[in-house]
Amino acid sequence: MLVLSRRNALPFLIPTSEPSLLHIALRNGAHLAVLSGFALAQPLLDILSHNPEFFAIRRSSSTQIVLFALFVVFVPPAALLLVELAVAAANRATARVLHLVFVAGLVAVLLLHALTEGTLVSGAGALIVAGAVGALGAALYARAGAVRSFLTVLVPAPLIFLALFFSSSGISKLVFVSTPHVKVTHVRARTPVVLIVFDEFAPVALMD
Repeated sequence: MLVLSRRNALPFLIPTSEPSLLHIALRNGAHLAVLSGFALAQPLLDILSHNPEFFAIRRSSSTQIVLFALFVVFVPPAALLLVELAVAAANRATARVLHLVFVAGLVAVLLLHALTEGTLVSGAGALIVAGAVGALGAALYARAGAVRSFLTVLVPAPLIFLALFFSSSGISKLVFVSTPHVKVTHVRARTPVVLIVFDEFAPVALMD
């Protein structure tokens, strides 16, 4: 792209280049991670933090719980970003449109959570309202730099969601398992001890 400028009343052309693919990947990936964190990861992790028996019943190890939380937070936005980069390799304009579609979808899901928790809109009406707000959010994202800057500021949010999940009382007991110290005691007494265990023994047989 060429920009016409003037200096000392003489026009000249200043070449300007598009941002590199790495810059686009970092920016779009960060924004997708924030939106996915609010729309997908935070609601799911919040529910599971209040229901640790979900992992206890399945006898999930601490490693499995940590990997599950990392998967929920980072894999969905990473998958969306990989799709964008694959499209960008062929056509960057199409990739920009696809990124706005992802933004609109995540904003719609985020609003859908808020609508389903209340009683104002439900069913098909909630889907229509969420879709409309998602499209509006994508339009604001494309036109307003302040919206993109705001998402950039919220980049630490997914890490905060992880910290809140691991620090909840129920999950922390499953993830940070502490092994109690066992003290060995040496008994010097030589008195013989006989232990008899009656398994399902009827007490009536001992009477009379």
